[in-house]
Amino acid sequence: MTAADDPNYQLDVPEGAFDSVAMITITPLTVDDFPHTADATLRFVAGVDVDLGGQRAQKEIHLTVPA
Repeated sequence: MTAADDPNYQLDVPEGAFDSVAMITITPLTVDDFPHTADATLRFVAGVDVDLGGQRAQKEIHLTVPA
């Protein structure tokens, strides 16, 4: 299954990744959402919070973010 409510973020979840139906939420973050200031030589590209609805994935899931 591929989840993509926001066209900028895509989460690929293989069949059997969860023991039961999982409500997955992807929330985009900004640089201000992080508690520490990044090194000035680094450029913030993207940040997300992936909430698996209290479950733990039994297989690898892959998140694609914009470059």
